Amino acid sequence: MGRKVNLTLYVDKNLVREAKELGINLSAFFEIKLREYLALVKSEGNSPARIRTGVAGSRVPQD
Repeated sequence: MGRKVNLTLYVDKNLVREAKELGINLSAFFEIKLREYLALVKSEGNSPARIRTGVAGSRVPQD
């Protein structure tokens, strides 16, 4: 694992509240999902602008 950096994200406050209530570690969640997204972009040769995620992280190409 690489070195960590501080990052500021702007997220809907209700989502943050609900995640905290459920005990979700948002830093760990973001890191996992970012790794998955980067792997998707690299494996399919897509640019990030052409990939949009839907429910449960399903891949939906943009028109």
